[in-house]
Amino acid sequence: MNKLSPALLETLQEIDRLRERMGAEKISWVPFKKKLKEGISVGLNELYDVEEGLIALKKPDGRLAQVIVYIPYGEDFRFHIAWCTTLEKKRRHGDFKTRYVATNNTSGLFDVWRSEKRREKIKLYVCRNCLTKLNWKGYAYEI
Repeated sequence: MNKLSPALLETLQEIDRLRERMGAEKISWVPFKKKLKEGISVGLNELYDVEEGLIALKKPDGRLAQVIVYIPYGEDFRFHIAWCTTLEKKRRHGDFKTRYVATNNTSGLFDVWRSEKRREKIKLYVCRNCLTKLNWKGYAYEI
C-alpha cells in the first residue's frame, strides 16, 4: 500500500475539516476511471452524441469520455458504440425507464443479469444500427 506524504495527508485532513464545517456528508469514493471500467448506470439524458455519432459521458472534471452502452438485463443483449437510431428512438419516445450501463470496458465481455439472482459475464455483439450509423466497412442494415 502506498503511504501518503505528510504534506498530502495534511491537505486531506484539512479538506475533511472543511467538509465537517460545511455539514457535508462523508462519502467513500472510487476513482471514476475504475467505476467506468466496471460500468456506471446511466439514463439516455446523461449521454452525449459526439464526433461522428460516437457516445460520450461527462466525467467529474467536465471532460467527455467515449463509452459503450448496453442494458444489462433482458433477452437480446447488444451494446451500442454510436448514437444510432435505436438510442434516438428511446430518447424520442421518452423511454428513460430503461436504464443503460455506460462502460469503457473493451474486452467484449459484459456483466449481465440472466435473472434476479443470476449474474454472469457474456460476450455481446454490437448493435447493427450502430454499424450502419458509422458506415463500418460499408455496412448497411435495413429493416
